[in-house]
Amino acid sequence: MPGSDGLELTKTLKSHIATSHIPIILLTAQVGIPNNIAGLEAGADAYLNKPILSDLLMAAVINQIENREKLRKAFSRIITAEPSKNEFITSDEKFIIQCIQKIEENISDTEFQLNSLVKEMAMSYGQLYGKIKFLTNLSVAGFIRNIRLKKAKQILDKEKLSLKEIILRVGFENTRTFQRSFEREFGITPAEYIKKVHS
Repeated sequence: MPGSDGLELTKTLKSHIATSHIPIILLTAQVGIPNNIAGLEAGADAYLNKPILSDLLMAAVINQIENREKLRKAFSRIITAEPSKNEFITSDEKFIIQCIQKIEENISDTEFQLNSLVKEMAMSYGQLYGKIKFLTNLSVAGFIRNIRLKKAKQILDKEKLSLKEIILRVGFENTRTFQRSFEREFGITPAEYIKKVHS
């Protein structure tokens, strides 16, 4: 690569919020422990020496896919519960928590949608969509809806509200959409949930 190398490219990609989630497997002719360490310190997810055995490369790729699936499950827990109090969180966790905070700050605003989050996060639509999809397996619109629904459930756990009140609190535009989305997410209608929690 003219003017750069794999280590520099890895450092650059891993240092930017829009690309830090992309798995990087370095394939290199530079052998030796110091080179391996340098590659991993630059942020590479795996470092393989040439000549590459196809089985080894396949194992590294499968490992990255499985690790990302575990990450998605971890981020799903962050969405479900309170953000982690752990100060040693990754940049991707910080990103997800920041997105959640932006949505929660505007939770009752029905106008706060995909383009609003793009603006708040100061990223292009493609960057934001790619990162959220990669980390959570949700579209940006699906992610926002998911946060609104989780917030509605949290509120209903504490307060007995009418459907109209809860819909206003979490920024859904109409009752029917809220009811359908809530039941799809939690397997129970909002009315049934209110009755279950507050009976």
